[in-house]
Amino acid sequence: MLTRSGAGSLGFPSDSEVSGKLPSSGSNPARISKLRHAAMREQVDLDELNRLLWSGCPFDSDFDVRVRAWELALGYVPPRKERQNSAVERKRREYRALTREFADVFALSTDDLQPVSATSAQQQQYASLRQIRVDIPRTFSELNIFASERIQRMMERILYTWAVRNPASGYVQGINDLLTPFIVILLQAKLDLPIKDIDVDDENRLDDVQLMEVEADAYWMLSRVLSDIQDHYTFGQPGIQRLILMLKDIVKRVDDKLADHLEDEMIDYLQIAFRWFNCLMLRELPLQCTLRLWDTCIAENDGFSTYMVYICAAFLVHWGPHLEGMDFSGIMLFFQKAPTSQWTEADIETLLAEAFVLKSLFDNAPSHLRNQDFVGNGT
Repeated sequence: MLTRSGAGSLGFPSDSEVSGKLPSSGSNPARISKLRHAAMREQVDLDELNRLLWSGCPFDSDFDVRVRAWELALGYVPPRKERQNSAVERKRREYRALTREFADVFALSTDDLQPVSATSAQQQQYASLRQIRVDIPRTFSELNIFASERIQRMMERILYTWAVRNPASGYVQGINDLLTPFIVILLQAKLDLPIKDIDVDDENRLDDVQLMEVEADAYWMLSRVLSDIQDHYTFGQPGIQRLILMLKDIVKRVDDKLADHLEDEMIDYLQIAFRWFNCLMLRELPLQCTLRLWDTCIAENDGFSTYMVYICAAFLVHWGPHLEGMDFSGIMLFFQKAPTSQWTEADIETLLAEAFVLKSLFDNAPSHLRNQDFVGNGT
């Protein structure tokens, strides 16, 4: 659990207080059953759904449960069952229309994406597509399915369409990572296979219509997440800068020994935590662990824009004892690839519990994190 040096005077909740506040849905079978029932109601109670989703979809749950829960929690699917199919079909048609607008661009080779006659706006869009094409082959390259040409072209269309429709930020490296959880959960549900078992040939079981459904649904869910954190990707990335300041303040208040050591070694929090916020922990954890973490962030109000800072603080404090004997180079090398490859659902549950402790602590201490110097707008 958390290192609590120097935090005794801050009113840190006791373990019994925290366990009494933590949302829980019981054992895995019970959690799956409750979440499925909540997601399939004629009129979904979104408060109930989010409470259950906060506790997570267990690793062994049916694949379609997480898909429907995320669709509902993100507002992509309306809560009234009789309206769901028509609403989704309408959004899929809208997405298909968007991609048709850019069909000529998608047909261009990378070498052709530098026309002399292009306007300034077109040049920016073409630059985005060139970068997207560089980034996609490197996205979760350890998973066979992402080597599929059809999947890569799908990702290209999603990312470029989003970038053109959101010129304030456009495409920024890292957004490609944020797309992968949605493609993963949708493919798992379509193929009824865990992502680690899906090979390049498996996507051939899906026809073009089914793949377009995956593509459109992934686009709209990604858009919902990005709409809450768009200031992570606008000029200067002020959203990430704000969270870095909050992270530094939390660590100083909770684990002053670690904070002092990082300061002594001249560690800039931006150097170690920028990627955490830019990619929402996708590069720090095994994919299944990230999906579980995202369950909570999607269910939590302002989960990615604010709650994520508590998760990252818990993550950093977790490694405190390991970092105390390291110098600057050792710390930087450690966080290039934190040793989480063997983490399980239990490790993520612990991390989320620690994050909940931090949120409870600072929610009960308004003067700590509600200072406008740290919080800014939207928190």
